[in-house]
Amino acid sequence: MGLVDLFRPKHRHSDVQVRAEAVRSLTADDIAVLTQVARTDKDVAIRKMALSKLEEPEVLAELAKRESDDDLATFAGQRAAKLWMHKACSGRPGDAEADQAVAGILGVGEQTAIAELASRATDANVRRRAAEALTEPRALAELVKKSHDHELRDAALAKISDQEILRGFATDSTQKDVGLAALARITDVDALESIAHRSKIKAVRQRAQSRLDEVTAEAKSKSKSAADDANKRRLAEKAQLLRDLESVADGFDFAATEAMVAKTSAGWQAVSGASSGGAAPSKAEQKIDKAFADLVAKVQRRRQVAEQKADENRRQLEEKARASERAAAAEVARAAADAAKAEAQAGKRSGQDRDRQDDDDVVLVELKPDPVAEARRKEAQARREEREAKRL
Repeated sequence: MGLVDLFRPKHRHSDVQVRAEAVRSLTADDIAVLTQVARTDKDVAIRKMALSKLEEPEVLAELAKRESDDDLATFAGQRAAKLWMHKACSGRPGDAEADQAVAGILGVGEQTAIAELASRATDANVRRRAAEALTEPRALAELVKKSHDHELRDAALAKISDQEILRGFATDSTQKDVGLAALARITDVDALESIAHRSKIKAVRQRAQSRLDEVTAEAKSKSKSAADDANKRRLAEKAQLLRDLESVADGFDFAATEAMVAKTSAGWQAVSGASSGGAAPSKAEQKIDKAFADLVAKVQRRRQVAEQKADENRRQLEEKARASERAAAAEVARAAADAAKAEAQAGKRSGQDRDRQDDDDVVLVELKPDPVAEARRKEAQARREEREAKRL
């Protein structure tokens, strides 16, 4: 122990054991001291001890970026992500704290934590962002295993190229679409043979055997003379075109399926036209030609059935619409007839009322003579009598 150590705090002592004991006595509340130790101590074990006591994810994330030791940087990043995880996964859209936690996890870049976020987050947008940030095969594999979001799962599987991981999914998965998608990305012959015998899904075993037959046929063709090289390449290209079409043959996006049919058919025609010398195709090529033709026919049948169902639905809807229009027209006609009848009855009653009113007026006139009219009548009678008297 040097003289200077007498004036230093124990966490800065020159003796590693003294510093370690000092750090062990610290608590999570000693943020400033722990941060200083984690940033400046020369001993990796002591820095790790300080990091393990820190509970501030922002501080841990910053230390992870500055740490020169890769293992220690990973440890700090994992610890920061773990502290952020609950808030990031449970947050709803617009939750500022959750958004900060998500940004922290993505910023740290720790792939295992990002995979967990992509599978557990309640916000679909957060799951998508996390899935897009994944690059490591094993982290992508974890997302494929744990995610209930089929779109994210398929996208993650499409980013995996590791043959062992893909073989694991094709062999052990109990989900047909996952097994087939993994199988479609496998090129290793030993892996195909293993899957053909050990996969838990019959369709995957059959497809693997079919792929194995294609690969075997291709391998056998490679042993032939150099004159057969063009035929080998053609068979391989057709096998790829067949796989491309198989990848969408069972889907319901018929526009995309038709586009793939057009693309693969054009490619198939171009490959078939590249044969040299007019030689007859081999049995393997005849088999794959038939498989492609059958698959194209299957795709076209599926589309025709879907279009027929759509036409039938449309006809039914149109018939219902016409029936509704007829019913509405009939209702309008009935309403018009009822209105006319009501109007006629109202007119008849109005005429009857007017007649009765006229009769009442006459009676009233007879019963109650008008004095003015009576005076005029008498005046006219007096003038007539005066004229009569003058003539006499």
